[in-house]
Amino acid sequence: MMGEYPENRVALLMFGAVASAASLMQTWMYHYITKYYLLDRYDKVKARKNVKRSFILAPMMLIIATAASFVYILLPYLIYALVPFFFLLPFDRED
Repeated sequence: MMGEYPENRVALLMFGAVASAASLMQTWMYHYITKYYLLDRYDKVKARKNVKRSFILAPMMLIIATAASFVYILLPYLIYALVPFFFLLPFDRED
């Protein structure tokens, strides 16, 4: 999609919309799990704080990246490359 036509704004906007929706759903799912199904050996307060810090920031950055495509077409690629690191960092550890 974007690899063959990197200057295609429609492909960039569609990718941003799908990635933003997926990350928002992942945020909601993680919030729901920490609220109802988190094991007792994890600190619930710390886990909920991590949801706000890492999993809320990622969807916001994806939405910003999608909007940034109107300013400069290659800027979203940099932001899209950075966002997965918010989901990979291990913020939750057992006590």
